[in-house]
Amino acid sequence: MASERVDTVRRACEAWAAGDLATLRALYVADVRADGGELWPEGSGSVHGVDAVLGVFEAIMSAFERSELIPEGFLEAGDTMVVPLLWRGRPTGSESFVEQRLVGSYAFRGEHIAEIRWFASLEGALAGLELPPELAAALVPEPMRGPRHSDPA
Repeated sequence: MASERVDTVRRACEAWAAGDLATLRALYVADVRADGGELWPEGSGSVHGVDAVLGVFEAIMSAFERSELIPEGFLEAGDTMVVPLLWRGRPTGSESFVEQRLVGSYAFRGEHIAEIRWFASLEGALAGLELPPELAAALVPEPMRGPRHSDPA
């Protein structure tokens, strides 16, 4: 598995949790494309360009006091990493977290992320990326890394 790409996705998830848009900007190509399909905020559609993508991310982040993406595994498919994720967020003014499982795909151009897509399931991601369903067996689980924010602090 391309450990550099795994590390890049991990850094992107850590930057999301920290609200660190500068780090995210450095991980993406200038013409990055993001598409959340049915998981994307209503009306966003596909977004092109690093400023537009970060603008959508910033809008999502601003609705939460805390938000994190936790990788749960990695699957390499050519220049793309398919990553089951746990997204957790605490809405502004709330003491409770909401969470959702989703799958992100991160297509690379060189060392940088060129495209990000989100899917509701691993099966949906493989189908959406036109990859064979048998590829799911190659998923490498991510060991739990660091504390997960389960307390309202």
